[in-house]
Amino acid sequence: MNIKFYHFFNQNFEKGLIGLLSKIVEQDNNVCIIVDQDKIDYYDSKLWSATTFSFLPHLTENDQRLEQVPVIIASNYNDKNKPNVIVNIKSELISFDFLTDNNIDMLIEIIYSSDTDHINISRKKWKYYNEGNNIEIDYFKQDKNGKWNKS
Repeated sequence: MNIKFYHFFNQNFEKGLIGLLSKIVEQDNNVCIIVDQDKIDYYDSKLWSATTFSFLPHLTENDQRLEQVPVIIASNYNDKNKPNVIVNIKSELISFDFLTDNNIDMLIEIIYSSDTDHINISRKKWKYYNEGNNIEIDYFKQDKNGKWNKS
């Protein structure tokens, strides 16, 4: 099991998230992005307008035919596209049992704010995940050019 923390500093968060998702999907992964209920439409619109020349196929939990797309945006885990990667943008952590029971290969935790409360929540997640068995945990942060560096 891989758990990766991505800490956005310099790049527009949505642009960086789209780049990260694109790389994950290019590697033949299916993804469930877990967001707050009131943010589903927001992220949906951001992925529809990712760039002028590319498109990231996705649907939201409210759509049909979810099994036909590599990316689902949902307020809770959705297994319709048989995701092996979860991108968690919510503040709640995801338990080891849940990850194991659902055959998740990778969990990506997003840190997108310098807000003290958000950082403290991320630290609690790091501590929880770091206590797991057979867990590879990494932390990536952006440099001033938006490039990811493993710390």
